[in-house]
Amino acid sequence: MKKKWIISIVGRPNVGKSTLFNRLTGTRNAIVDKTPGITRDVIEGDLHWLGKSFTIVDTAGYDKQLEDTLKEKILMKILEQIKHSDMVIFVVDAKTGCTAADEVFADLLRKSGTGHILAVNKVDDFNNVAVASEFYSLGMGDPIPISAQQGKNVGDLLDIVSERIPDAEDDFGEDEDIIKIAIIGQPNAGKSSLLNSLLGYDRVLVHDVPGTTRDSIDTQLEVDGKKFILLDTAGIRKRFRRGDWLEKVSTTKALDAIDRCDVTLLVCDLDRGLTHQDKTIAGIVQEKCKGLIMVFNKIDLVKKFETAVSKIDKEIEYETPFLKNVPRLYISALEKRKIFDVLAEADRIYTEPLGYEINTSGINSLLQEIISSRPPVSRKGRALKIMYGTLASRVPPVLILFVNDPKLLVKAYRKYIENCLRTVFPFDGYPLIIKVRKK
Repeated sequence: MKKKWIISIVGRPNVGKSTLFNRLTGTRNAIVDKTPGITRDVIEGDLHWLGKSFTIVDTAGYDKQLEDTLKEKILMKILEQIKHSDMVIFVVDAKTGCTAADEVFADLLRKSGTGHILAVNKVDDFNNVAVASEFYSLGMGDPIPISAQQGKNVGDLLDIVSERIPDAEDDFGEDEDIIKIAIIGQPNAGKSSLLNSLLGYDRVLVHDVPGTTRDSIDTQLEVDGKKFILLDTAGIRKRFRRGDWLEKVSTTKALDAIDRCDVTLLVCDLDRGLTHQDKTIAGIVQEKCKGLIMVFNKIDLVKKFETAVSKIDKEIEYETPFLKNVPRLYISALEKRKIFDVLAEADRIYTEPLGYEINTSGINSLLQEIISSRPPVSRKGRALKIMYGTLASRVPPVLILFVNDPKLLVKAYRKYIENCLRTVFPFDGYPLIIKVRKK
């Protein structure tokens, strides 16, 4: 298979890196705002140009105004990304001119030895040959004037990238066996730590300040021949702070990641227990009909583990019965204890229904047993009659019942049917959707 060449976009904050990323990938995956330092983690997207396949990577801008520990982590991630790149697009700002921060980045790139292209962004007048001339002082070769926002000269930039990247024989194809897993939860529950531990390196920024992750980040991973795409997301808070546009966008992206995934890992802080917000997020996942696994993190911080687990079990049993059929795992992302159980469990709940023999005749035989064991109660002299049922979908499971009158199927009897079906069929982690049709 042909290698997907990695092209990273680097530069100081607010020069238009994320705008260029969105332009190249044809997406709006990177959050764009005038506020410097919006991007914290690396974000990836795909691009095909002149018969070649690229992975475009947006990186954080190095900002001296950040807290020292966070600033250091961001710089280390930028250097690590440059090291793993085949080509770097170094973006500078034509409006502000060449700055001391640009010179710092230029020095870092020269020392790295990675191939690079200097892109002068925010150019309004392409007829003005002097607009990019001052950037020759960086010693990074010929500057390429572009306007990422308007898309001007971006094609020429890609032509130069393609010329400097060698040819390869074949291309990657789409793999239908890849399971997409969204890692969701409240801020500071350990979502990014779990992702980094699974990957074996610091793919995303981890900091003890809630809200460090702002984008939804997709990363590919293969374990024991199984392929996964992990979607790390920003923490979903209880409510937005008024006027906090960035937090609203981050939460929207997290919800979008749930829409795109096959299975969600709801990461909860075991030390805090099952909070109201955890239950709310779980309800959102079930409303979207996605697979759900409850992952209780930080078992290393809990002194009485059995007591904490028992409390959660009782709370789910009596207060949140809709979570009864959701698998629960207990891990430590920091100490990497039982972290790969989450992938095995995600694989199980997603693939088990697909491989299980579920035919219409078997479903109807089971329905007859269910009805015979506890016939439905008559309402106003009329009794519910279920003619037959059929499974319209396995993931998520959708059962269609054909009855004499849909109004006669009350909520309690619908739940009774669901509980009986779950004792036979493998629908763990998914809501069983029962649709009723009049025969």
